[in-house]
Formats: sequence, structure tokens, C-alpha cells
Amino acid sequence: MRIREDSPDRARQPRRLDWVLALLTWAVAGVVVVSTFFSLHTLDAGMRVATVAVTAVVISLWTVVQFLPDARPAVGMLVAIGVLGAGLDYLNPEGPGYIVVFMAIAAIAGRYPLRISAPAAGVPAAASVVAELLTSHHPLSSVLNICIGVGFVFATATFARASQDAHALAAALLREQEAAQEARERAVVLGERSHLARELHDVLAHTLSGLSLQLAGAALLADRTGADPALTKQVGLAQATAREGLVNAQRAIEALRGEGALPGPENLDALIDSARRAGDIQISYVVEGTPVPVSPEVGLTIYRAVQESLTNVTRHAGRHPSVRVTASWSSGAVSVEVVDSGGDGQPAGLPPSGWGLRGLADRCARVGGQFETGPCGSGWRVRLTVPVRAAAADSVRTS
Repeated sequence: MRIREDSPDRARQPRRLDWVLALLTWAVAGVVVVSTFFSLHTLDAGMRVATVAVTAVVISLWTVVQFLPDARPAVGMLVAIGVLGAGLDYLNPEGPGYIVVFMAIAAIAGRYPLRISAPAAGVPAAASVVAELLTSHHPLSSVLNICIGVGFVFATATFARASQDAHALAAALLREQEAAQEARERAVVLGERSHLARELHDVLAHTLSGLSLQLAGAALLADRTGADPALTKQVGLAQATAREGLVNAQRAIEALRGEGALPGPENLDALIDSARRAGDIQISYVVEGTPVPVSPEVGLTIYRAVQESLTNVTRHAGRHPSVRVTASWSSGAVSVEVVDSGGDGQPAGLPPSGWGLRGLADRCARVGGQFETGPCGSGWRVRLTVPVRAAAADSVRTS
């Protein structure tokens, strides 16, 4: 089972580590303060004042460092803290000055790469060695202990930082692997959809081609037998509709393969002219405002809305309906309204698809628009409003 990047288990671990380090840091700072307080009785008055002043400066700088996101001033402050810790060791050899040195070196090695941490940590280490040489009764032994302690603290902090970097790198690689796996899964799904679309296209192409040939034969037969001219005209319109359906199916497949463009608002004139010829419908088309470029998905949503609305008029309104198509463009959106007056109330008897208006509502929701439909007087009204901003950022989706 894959763990998502934002899962609670993954999110809690860094937070727990940060809290532990913060508590440990302040615990050590508290030890320094307490140890300094209990060791003051061994010093004279001047040394006490100097020790308290240096300790206050160390704690103040340490507090500032904990809240500094910028690495440049922080490394200088940590070096200063280490040097002040060596100064505490000089002023009060029995005090916790060496702890401050170790704190600074651990923070430097844990925060910065080796090329920065090594020279930066060398400054407080050298200051601590000088302090031990000046104050210790056994300088060589004390210097050796300081060097061993500094080396151990520096190596441990450097290893901890390398481990943390490796963990972060592993987490990043895991996220990339998850993203790659999701991309592969999407590619498989899209490949299957493309395969199904090609199969559907083949079925439609075969069916519509056969239908077109049969309608051509029917038109020829009607002409030879002296059939009613209206029947001959209707058969011709049906043949043209079959050819147009075949072209639209081919266009959709080309768009799915990235080889063609999807229909949009610029194709509404041709669509409306075709609907006028095929259904004997009076259609007026009005454009308000200035059309602007839209994304392929938004354009396809507009085109399909008008196409489905006109198909529903042909299917349900009866004979001789009148339709008004209005496209209203503004700076941030386009509204398309299709209103029919209703015909004679005699439906064409075509079977409903059951998915037309529902599909339009889904399309409109995908592009962040609003969709409304319902009775309007004796007819029906369809209206959708879709945004046209950031058209280039929208992805292309086929119908």
C-alpha cells in the first residue's frame, strides 16, 4: 500500500523530531544557566559580573538563532556563541563553558554542509583550546579531551545531518515514484479510452457509411418513381446528416489522437445552418459583445450545448418551431442561451438518449460554469455560463 505525501504518519515524524531537538536544545541551555549560577561562588566579584554578562549574551544569541530562517547571519552567531563559550571557560574554568562550545559546534555541523561547517566549527574549537591552555593545570590532557569531544560532537552532528538529507532525498524519490506510477496508470486508462473510441468510430463509420449509401439509393429510387418532391428533399437532408455525423465522428477521433481541433463557438454558424436544413426550423442567432479566444474544453462545451439543444428541439418540440440562440460575451465569461417557442406539440418519435442534458451539466461543471434548463412559456430554455479566463491553461477533453 502506498503512503501519500500528506498522510498523518509521514507528517508527524518531522514534527516529532523538531520538537525533540527543540526541547533538547533548551534543556542544555537551562543546564548552562543553572551550572553557571552554582559555580559563581568560586569567583570574585568582577569575574561574577563578567560571567553573568557573557552567559546572558550567549542565551540571547542562542534564542535569536533558533528563530532565524536565514543561514548567513545564523552561522556567524553560532560561531560567536562558541567563542563566548570559550570565554566562559576562561572566566570560570569550573563552569559550563565547554558545553556552550559543544552546543555551537553541534548546531553548526547539523545545519550546514561540510565546506561551511568545518571552518566555522574550527573557530570556537581553537578558542576553547586556547582557554584550556591558559587555565588548566594539565593543559595537554585538557586540550586532548577538548579535541576528542569536539571531534565526536562534530562527527555525530555531521552524520545526523547527512542522515536527514538522505531521508529527505528518499522521501522526494518516493514522491516522484508515486507520481510516475500515477502517470503510468493514467496513461493506461487514456490508452484504453483511445482504443474504445477508435472501436466506436469504426462502428459509427461503418453504420453511417451504409446509411448514407442506402439513403442515396432511396433518393435515386424516389426520383425515378416520381415520388413527392418533399420526400425526395427529406431523404437528401437525411443523407447529408449522415455524412455530417461521419465527419464529426472522424473529427472527434482526430482530436483524441491530438491530430485535429475540437469544434467551438466559431463553428456555431455552420451548426445552426445544418440544423435549419435538416429540421425545417426557424433559427435566429445573435452574438452580443466581442467574442474572445477560449480553451478547447470551454469551446467544446458551448458547441455541444447548442448542438444538444437544437437536437432536443427537433426531437420534442414538434413541427415548425422557432428557436433563438444568443451568445453573450463579456470580459470574464460567455453565456449561451437557446430558447424555442415550441412547435405543434407533435414529437418526432425519436428515442431519447437520456444523457443529453445531464451530460451538458457535467461538462459545464468541469469547466467551472453554471447550467440551467427548464420550461419557458410553450417551449424550452437552455442556458449555460462558462468562464473564459486563462483559456490556454485548460486541458483538452474530447466529447
